[in-house]
Amino acid sequence: ISAQTARIGELEAQVASLPAEQPDLAPVAARIDQAQASQTALTERLESISGDLSAQIAAFDERLNAIERAPAEDGTLAETAIASWERELDALRQQFAEQEAQMQALTAEAQADLEAARAEAEEVERSAAEAAQAAIGRAALSRVQSALDSGNAFDAALADLQSAGADVPPGLSAIASEGAPTIATLRDEYPAAARAALSAARSEGLADDGANPLTAFLREQLDVRSVEPREGDDPDAILSRAEAALAEGRLTDALAEIEALPEVARAEMTGWIELATTRADAVAAAETIDQSLSN
Repeated sequence: ISAQTARIGELEAQVASLPAEQPDLAPVAARIDQAQASQTALTERLESISGDLSAQIAAFDERLNAIERAPAEDGTLAETAIASWERELDALRQQFAEQEAQMQALTAEAQADLEAARAEAEEVERSAAEAAQAAIGRAALSRVQSALDSGNAFDAALADLQSAGADVPPGLSAIASEGAPTIATLRDEYPAAARAALSAARSEGLADDGANPLTAFLREQLDVRSVEPREGDDPDAILSRAEAALAEGRLTDALAEIEALPEVARAEMTGWIELATTRADAVAAAETIDQSLSN
């Protein structure tokens, strides 16, 4: 603290010894202003001289060109005149070539933009047309599938489906005017067809294999058959599994089971098999079309 106090005292003494009056800077400022005014005047003078020189050079160049291009006494052009005109002509040609190149570049760019816009418009139009066509096809297919479920004719819906570009298999077009057999109809007609098939197999000794003679006789006389699915290769077991598959809507599995029946039994189900096959083919064709529309 003592050292700082001493230092402060020294600084205060130095400040007190400074002169109270500041130097007069007005003459310096006046000289600076005078120099700036002189520089401005000189700049204006140089610009005036430069303008005069430019005008004199332009006039001299014009006179020189006139002299170069003046015809001789005999009316012909001197070589200097010809060279002067050729230089100007070459300059004009070069300028024209540059402008033509620029125009060609602009034209090419505009053409490229136009072609790109046309291609984009065509792509948008094509996509929209495809989307509309697909929507029409899906709506028509929905009507066809509804008709398959109800058994009604669907020739009008099928025509709309074909107009949408769908490839309609014969299995679907052949029954469009009449409708397909319904799954309910096949279930209702199955018991009678199964009893006839089982009776034909029993009459040929191809059913009730392994049962005692009395049981086999009673089954044949009472026309008994299994209504619950069971294992086995005998006609009764096959028919029971086919009926269970039909009850669950698995028509293809039911037809596959019936294919394992003996020929004599299968012949008794010919009418039912034709109806079931007709429906199975129609449903399969509709599923194929559905997949193609989805893709």
